[in-house]
Amino acid sequence: MEEFRRLLDKHYLTLHKPADYAELLAMSPNNFTKRCTKYFKKSPSAMIQER
Repeated sequence: MEEFRRLLDKHYLTLHKPADYAELLAMSPNNFTKRCTKYFKKSPSAMIQER
């Protein structure tokens, strides 16, 4: 999940969908959303919007 945070800082201007980040991390979108929500207590969508 720290890798997602790094990717978000690097790509937030060009990638806007959680599925894009899930693909970069080689995860299914559902698995990525579950892990992100558990780790950060926020959905990937919320983190992308906040960034």
